[in-house]
Amino acid sequence: MPRFRDLSILYYLPGRRLANIGLVLTHPTRGISDLCEVMRGLDVDVVAVDMCRNIENFDEAFLSLIVDISKISDEQLEDLATEIRRSENVKELVIHHSQIPGLVSDMFFDYRGTLGRRSLIISFPALTGFFQGLYDILGDSAGAFLYHAGKLAGIEGATSHRVLLNVSDIDLWLRIAGLFLRSLGYAREVSITRIDDRIEATLKDCLECQIQARLRRLPSSNWTRGLIAGIATNTMGRDYSAEEVECINLGDQHCRIVARPTT
Repeated sequence: MPRFRDLSILYYLPGRRLANIGLVLTHPTRGISDLCEVMRGLDVDVVAVDMCRNIENFDEAFLSLIVDISKISDEQLEDLATEIRRSENVKELVIHHSQIPGLVSDMFFDYRGTLGRRSLIISFPALTGFFQGLYDILGDSAGAFLYHAGKLAGIEGATSHRVLLNVSDIDLWLRIAGLFLRSLGYAREVSITRIDDRIEATLKDCLECQIQARLRRLPSSNWTRGLIAGIATNTMGRDYSAEEVECINLGDQHCRIVARPTT
């Protein structure tokens, strides 16, 4: 059964009292150990944990917890905070109480990002509405718009991240690009390979094609094949176009996109 992970940004547990605890740790491993020791014995259930290094000071780490505090009082929560602040490995502590019963968001992090660059999270319903709106206004031309926009996004993203990671090997970069697309949620599995002068991408459970199945639009992949065309264009140093040759909406086991040079 596929594993599904809710991003640690918004949680809804009806009937529960929830809070968001955020910490800046000067020594991450010791800080986590201190936190666990303080929380040991208290009837606090951890719902989600999100930790990352401070990109401006890699010796520090940001830790955000979504916790169920239904079984403890406000006084016990304050005692918990006091004990955590006593740790020499904790630089800062912030607790956000949810004002909406059963619903809490991660208020500790100001921005979301990928490799130090700010990002935007778009949900399945939002993407469905976006695609539907484009087709309502542009008709079948929406597919061409999505493809062109996806290609430019692929070029821009590949250019930026190749410089950041300092990757020159083509085959290694294509593997990294596949990992990026998978990590960002485009598909459950992504494999991008080079075969002679072609670039081929195989995607399992492609999100765009799942959305397009609801909209009954074929070919299904426009934005995603645009991304592959853009990645190929950046990687190979000349213009590429991409075509979806297999699709889950045509009965295939996966989606396969092939990019070829335009000249």
